[in-house]
Amino acid sequence: MKILTILWIIIATFCVAEAQQWKRLIAEETYGLCINPLRKETIYVGGIGRQLYRSYDAGATWDTLVVDFKTATTRFTNVYVNPADTNVIIVAGLGFGTVRRSADHGNTWDVVIETLSPFTSSSEAIVNDPHNPNTVYAADLRFCNIYRSYDRGITWDTVGSAGVPFEENLSTLTIRDDSSNIIYAGMEGGTIKRSIDSGKTWTAIAQLSVNHDDSEVPRIVFSKRNPMIGYAVVAYLYYPNRPSGGVFRTDDGGFSWKRIGQPDTSLWTVAVRTRNGDDDVFVGGYTGDFGSVIRVPGYGVVRRSTNSGAVWQNIDTDIEWIDSLRQNVWMMKFAGENDERLYMATERGFFVFDESSQSSVETPISAGLITSLSGKRLRITADLCPQADAVITIYQLAGVPITHRRIEYNGSSAILEFLEIPSGIYAAVVTSSCGKRLASMIVFD
Repeated sequence: MKILTILWIIIATFCVAEAQQWKRLIAEETYGLCINPLRKETIYVGGIGRQLYRSYDAGATWDTLVVDFKTATTRFTNVYVNPADTNVIIVAGLGFGTVRRSADHGNTWDVVIETLSPFTSSSEAIVNDPHNPNTVYAADLRFCNIYRSYDRGITWDTVGSAGVPFEENLSTLTIRDDSSNIIYAGMEGGTIKRSIDSGKTWTAIAQLSVNHDDSEVPRIVFSKRNPMIGYAVVAYLYYPNRPSGGVFRTDDGGFSWKRIGQPDTSLWTVAVRTRNGDDDVFVGGYTGDFGSVIRVPGYGVVRRSTNSGAVWQNIDTDIEWIDSLRQNVWMMKFAGENDERLYMATERGFFVFDESSQSSVETPISAGLITSLSGKRLRITADLCPQADAVITIYQLAGVPITHRRIEYNGSSAILEFLEIPSGIYAAVVTSSCGKRLASMIVFD
């Protein structure tokens, strides 16, 4: 009876109802965002026309700040708050031309980086050293220059260049949590580059797109539970240039990458947090060519995987966009690793997805659908949805996941072998991309 109770707890934990909880907080174009790491209720959101939105109450009310003067085209794609001094905000973007810093949470501003050619940033490219918050890095899209500040963004030096100016545009920077020296750059052409000397020299380590002329890597994020695991997305513009796009994952710290979902979908952002010993991954789509006869998939796309990218769920059906135009997702960030709120900046509004307001459902244990066989094998005799992807997860009775495995049916059943798992009693949960699940107690002898 105790074992059955534990299994029910596992099912209730992982089988979550598909009821979605998106709430629009700002009915304007938004691009970059940052949450105060010391006070999660304070949020800064980059808008259009040199506008910056500020909330001290988790988005219930907002101030609108204007950096110098209001213009029509500037988009703040980068909004950075320093963890050591959260009064310090740094902004950059498209059509802005400089990098500016505020020491009084956005009330007044100073120019801190000004280049001969206007400084441009299309995605998040201002990040700090995870081991020293006084050290901040910034990267320029067109020149691919890497700038570094040791004093929280007051003064900057040029460290190096990640590519050929005006040929290898740099979209995003990411620093792995386990090392101050290892920095990754997402480039146009679908390339990921890496520096192991804090940005001085760079090496191309991965090519995520076949068509180099029409793709870029606008976001790279590493898992908090394991710095060797990371996720990247690829965006592209023209439908005939498929195969392209998608979500990619590395399990070796960035040396190699494999597409794990959303093929031929143009994506701009990815966010990752740890839940129940797994990576909870969200991605947002982007479509740039609105005049094409066939639009690139990505418009209004928001997907989620609760099992490190094995199976993906559609979670964009109830988003209340401002209108039907340009439903591009530019940035996703969690309020905190242990916070249930996900914030999302889009061209058609700023939203929050609050996991705490969702309800769990009990999924019945379907006897006979997952059967233990000799030799640590399982027979799965139910195809949950025609043509749908399915994955099986084996859990310890404490609820800790041990392994994931994709299911390929041969007719109406599949047999999987788990020789690497010690003998014992476990829980098996099968999840289909169409949202259906089944579960059972299993015994490996």
